[in-house]
Amino acid sequence: MHASYGCRHAGACCSSGWAIALEREKVDAIQLLRADRGWLLPAPGAPTEVAGVIAYGRGGRCVFHRDGCEIQRASGHDALPSACQHFPREVLIDPRGIFVTLSHYCPTAADLLFEHHGPVEIVAGPPAVPGGTPEGLNAVDVLPPLLTGSMLMDHEGYAAWEAHMVQTLTTRDTRSPEEALAILDGQVKSLQRWRPGKSPLADAVRNLRDDCADTAIPEPFVSVTFFPVVKRLLAAHAFASWMAYQGNGLPSVVRKLHLTLATLRMEVAGLRDRACGPLTASALKDAIRQTDLQLVHLADRDHLARRLSGWV
Repeated sequence: MHASYGCRHAGACCSSGWAIALEREKVDAIQLLRADRGWLLPAPGAPTEVAGVIAYGRGGRCVFHRDGCEIQRASGHDALPSACQHFPREVLIDPRGIFVTLSHYCPTAADLLFEHHGPVEIVAGPPAVPGGTPEGLNAVDVLPPLLTGSMLMDHEGYAAWEAHMVQTLTTRDTRSPEEALAILDGQVKSLQRWRPGKSPLADAVRNLRDDCADTAIPEPFVSVTFFPVVKRLLAAHAFASWMAYQGNGLPSVVRKLHLTLATLRMEVAGLRDRACGPLTASALKDAIRQTDLQLVHLADRDHLARRLSGWV
């Protein structure tokens, strides 16, 4: 559902008031677009490869954003700061390869949740970051995610679990997001009873039962029409999850999905408090964007990982 992503110049990333760091090797090309250096501000304490941050104009909008990005229009995607090349991509790099999901704070990425039809699968996609070098959570030289507090998964087993989460969250359109998460809760507990020696962990993942036992399931907060959209959002958070490495493996990943759904529930409730009538696709899109703004861009990820892992 993300593989077709292409910038539609909505401008959310250019008008959110974020400090956009600029690498030194890109300054000269961008300077050709300006007669002065007022567009580049100092960045005290920044890494040595950072020349400064790009200035903002009225309303927190990047000074180079006028009917689209002036830098991109004049010099192409390669000339953009690395931060701009990456947005809205979230990148995980581990021994299996490079994995990319999207932040739906980007309106274009959010639209893909509504526009997609057919199954959701993990597929080989286009270059991770066109014109740039993928950066994100680099887990190449660290141990695989935890299965339990004292047992690691293997990468094949984790890949099977990742694919399993995506499938569980996106099949059966009439299954509520709450029910899908309840199923994953039970399956985490079941999978944690696996022990090495009899069969590979990946086989144990593929043999998991698709039920939620006696788990109490909360009432859905969106109509069945929007179940697929919300579950695609959850699948996007399940895939390429930093939490698998930052937290305590499987439990932290699924807790992060619960947090995502709870945050969306609160955003939807806030919208309903301000407007009468049923939830519209436009309002749900706004709630999804605010959910990812909070969890992807504003949250302290290390602190979040500690809390979701039960650490102090």
